[in-house]
Amino acid sequence: PGGVSLTVHDVRGRRLATVTSRWFPAGSHSSTWNGVDDDGTALASGNYLVLFRSNSVSEVLKVVLIK
Repeated sequence: PGGVSLTVHDVRGRRLATVTSRWFPAGSHSSTWNGVDDDGTALASGNYLVLFRSNSVSEVLKVVLIK
């Protein structure tokens, strides 16, 4: 169990969207990003970085948004 944040960034590192930022109980969980930024604006197809942070782990994943 613990706090988890999942954010989407452009390739320059600017945060564009927060997918989730809350406490989760132990176990498996999933989240879906709908391709929009925090203002609700649809983002262009392209490369993005997804940053996962928990109490003990930070991980960056490269993703491609295709429309």
